[in-house]
Amino acid sequence: MDTTRKVIIIIPARAGSKRLLKKNTLPIKEKPLFWYSINAAKESGISKYIYVLSDDIKILEQAKEYGAIPFHIPPELAGDTTEVVNPSIYAIDTLNNEQNLQFDDFICLQPTSPLRNANDIKESYATYVKTLSDSLVSIAKVDPHFFHWAVEKSEDTPFAHLYFGNKFLKSRTELPKMYWPNGAIKIAKVDFIKKQGNFFGENMAVYEMPQERSVHIATEFEYKICKNIIENDNADNQNNHPNKVLVIGVGSIGERHAKNLRSLGKDVYIFDLDTDKVNTLSRDNGFCVILEINVDTLKEFSAVFVCTPSHLHLDPAKIALQAGCHLFIEKPIAVQSSIELQELNHVAKESKCTTLVGCNMRFHPSIQKLKNILDSKSLGKIYSVHVYVGQFLPFWRKVDYQQTYSAKAAFGGGMLLEGIHEFDYICWLFGEVEEIYASTTKISNLKIDAEDLAEVILKFKNGIIGHIHLDCLQKQKRRGYEVIGEHQTITWESIGNAPEKSIIKIFGSQNEQPEIIESIINPNSMYIDELRYFFDCIENRTETMNNLHNAISILHLVEAAKISTQQKKVIFVG
Repeated sequence: MDTTRKVIIIIPARAGSKRLLKKNTLPIKEKPLFWYSINAAKESGISKYIYVLSDDIKILEQAKEYGAIPFHIPPELAGDTTEVVNPSIYAIDTLNNEQNLQFDDFICLQPTSPLRNANDIKESYATYVKTLSDSLVSIAKVDPHFFHWAVEKSEDTPFAHLYFGNKFLKSRTELPKMYWPNGAIKIAKVDFIKKQGNFFGENMAVYEMPQERSVHIATEFEYKICKNIIENDNADNQNNHPNKVLVIGVGSIGERHAKNLRSLGKDVYIFDLDTDKVNTLSRDNGFCVILEINVDTLKEFSAVFVCTPSHLHLDPAKIALQAGCHLFIEKPIAVQSSIELQELNHVAKESKCTTLVGCNMRFHPSIQKLKNILDSKSLGKIYSVHVYVGQFLPFWRKVDYQQTYSAKAAFGGGMLLEGIHEFDYICWLFGEVEEIYASTTKISNLKIDAEDLAEVILKFKNGIIGHIHLDCLQKQKRRGYEVIGEHQTITWESIGNAPEKSIIKIFGSQNEQPEIIESIINPNSMYIDELRYFFDCIENRTETMNNLHNAISILHLVEAAKISTQQKKVIFVG
């Protein structure tokens, strides 16, 4: 999508109308008709310049309440015979003269097409830009018999005749396809519309919409159709829209998931309290925007991805489950154990929705390799395991680290929670922990209020001794493991990020040369594999390997490490 062009979206909502009185303000689900156009325009994320044009003060006040910009037009531009282009050009010229606002493109969304959605607006504008058109109108298929067999009734005789004669008296399959402009979306270059006076020029593109979203309200019958569809139809629920997903929180990980979901063919919507970030992502990537988080708004989504800072996970996660959505939550599931966390786990069990807490390291090729070796039993009895990760915090975060949750313990900062991936995969591979001892410190000059270095000793129930090293101090990112077994020892070290250099070494007997496996890894591949796994579990209705219950147990282990470092003693956890 061309992000350099300035777009004005105009929703013409005059007070009067002859055939259907006050049609622009007719109520559907306690909202006036023009609200549906405002909502779709905002969700499309194409422009912040969304204007409602009206001669009615009450309509303009409501428009402002709903998040649009009200613009008063004089009565002479609000008559029944006035073309919608005329008040629109008046508004564009006035904004230019009085506020120095200049627009390249004009999108007209008539309130009488309430079934048109944000994706229709987004896709039609993308088509308009891609085709380098002067204008675009939305269209829908017409039954060829309806058009070609048109009958003209005589006013002077009791007879009628085929308007096109016998030329098109053919079967439906032999007739050429025909379409009608459904009035839902009209787009034009501002210069073109001023010169042409309408949207129908030679260089006109089209955007086809399905019949079920092409109802244009001109009569009471059509109003009843739209009202019935919006109030009663389940066409947008998760059973019929398995590809419609929502990402809540579009920081670095939320943005990554949104882009990866799009690459997997999902219809991605985004939400974040940072509206500038949302609008930029929507504009640059074509994501639709949802404006409000509640049970009703989430019911239309199949799955919800909660990617907010950790201390803000629980509320949107609970709403998603109550709405019947499958749920993906980024790690850690929460900053600490709480009644609310247990309630969330209970809601998840009751909802029977699929849940997965982020565990992308389980999908890392080098950890998958270790999993396969452990399953093969080639190492023999396992004696000990050491895992580690270190990365300089200012290099780790794309923005000022002091402004991120990483700098604040209350928000989930500190290496024990930041390093929860190491806790997760070491327990996944080696089993339940029996005892834990930890020592942490804030040793650097980093401006954070949490630990920047942690050493953790684990004793597993199967007798294995484990060690986890975590820091946010090393200038070059390093991550790895060392597993000592009865027959073999295996080590892995990962250096750098994007690209990531990975070296696995498998040591056998004293006189054998180690097997060395070197590779360059695209870190994003494990996130893609994680998403595919999540959707496979949804489709097959199978439990995920890191559901809420499992993630809570890992959080408890981290909390035990915190207690250990405070009390300076071993904590028994199992």
